[in-house]
Amino acid sequence: MEQNMLNCPFVAHLYNNIADISLKGTVIPTGSGYYKPSLKKINGEWKITTHRIYHDLTFAFPGK
Repeated sequence: MEQNMLNCPFVAHLYNNIADISLKGTVIPTGSGYYKPSLKKINGEWKITTHRIYHDLTFAFPGK
């Protein structure tokens, strides 16, 4: 069986728009990290065997 691992970075954002039609607003990064799923090829198809999430930043809760 073939095995592989992905390393997929992500950044989560909070967006606060001043008005519905306005282009102005605030974008605040609330977290970042990596998805690291382990994959196995079974019967010609890649299947996820584990899915781990590693965070680079502590969780941020705006307004708290």
